[in-house]
Amino acid sequence: MAESPAWGNRVVDLTDEGHNALATNPQILAVKAGSEHIFPKTVHDALRTLLGIDPAGVAVSFPLAASPINYFS
Repeated sequence: MAESPAWGNRVVDLTDEGHNALATNPQILAVKAGSEHIFPKTVHDALRTLLGIDPAGVAVSFPLAASPINYFS
């Protein structure tokens, strides 16, 4: 765990009143029509990068078909 990380304590994705995911612009991390949806594989890919295990070792055996987005900056 990082102590007082700059990227902590924020919500990135939202849903509508029917709990449907809204598209999020990955550059500004805000809801914007025509953007992408955030999936667990996208967050997992960003965690691999943050932890320095991308793309070496076991990550090669378990590739993620995810758009690279830097959530931790």
